[in-house]
Amino acid sequence: MLHDTGAAEAPARPQESIGADYGEGFVEFRPSGDFQLDVEELNRRLRVMGAERLRHSMHPHEAYGVIVDWEDVIVDRRTIQRATWARLADSLGKKLPAIERPIYDIPVERALTDVLMWTKDWAEARSWAFEFAHLYSEALLAAAEPRPGVVEWLRNLAKNNVGVAVVSQLDRHTLVGCLNRMGLEEMVRSVVAEEDGADTWAHRYLAASVKLSRPPSGCVVFSGDPLGIAAAHNCTMKAVGVAGGHAHRQDLLQADVTTTDLSTLTVFNLRRLFSEQGSEFMDPKVEFSEDKPVAKSAIGTLDV
Repeated sequence: MLHDTGAAEAPARPQESIGADYGEGFVEFRPSGDFQLDVEELNRRLRVMGAERLRHSMHPHEAYGVIVDWEDVIVDRRTIQRATWARLADSLGKKLPAIERPIYDIPVERALTDVLMWTKDWAEARSWAFEFAHLYSEALLAAAEPRPGVVEWLRNLAKNNVGVAVVSQLDRHTLVGCLNRMGLEEMVRSVVAEEDGADTWAHRYLAASVKLSRPPSGCVVFSGDPLGIAAAHNCTMKAVGVAGGHAHRQDLLQADVTTTDLSTLTVFNLRRLFSEQGSEFMDPKVEFSEDKPVAKSAIGTLDV
């Protein structure tokens, strides 16, 4: 394993951003110059047309895309993270604090240098972070189990031909391996993993909508993190807050709907989320003209 040879300390990386704060999306590289592919443009390009639109008129639920966070929705990452930190501490001869500190929602390097204070050498912190990632991947592949209600909900979506994408910060090998071990691979149409290069919450969700061939405005995000809820709304998506992990209902108040048990949901609940589309705040409205009607002229006939 190669490490930096310099001894200079590097600042910890900032916490991951939400993204799409002003509707920005991707950058499309063209010979004529870069083109900003924002959320509005993605909604236009991915709009369903032709025969598929006719099919969706007969099967409305198939018009939507479901985007599910791997962390805190499909699995309870907190339990596995805690066990992984304990294994890393034991291998390094360190001790975790008796009172848990905020080490679970920040980059591992930052947790090592700024919170746990195990090292100030950035190269050493990166080396330990790689070891943590390896241990975490092993733990997921060996012991990760879906949260209650997840299998029933995904099976219901697959039965009704609703496209599902799973998004995660994990590498593709670990993510797909976990889905296969849980028996969920047949219920998931696509995945967004670390290799996709999405550096914000919004980019992951937009990448998922592209893979599902559904406009962002026709997608529903299931997230257990307030940042995920905000990112979904920035992308013109609906958001369902999944409480019960380390997030509580009061943390997910910005979601369109919150739930603690996915098995209680039905496909009809998806359709209800979009029932007021076109009449919500900031949606474009049709302005009717109040011009006075033109008086009709009577045409007479002459008797010969």
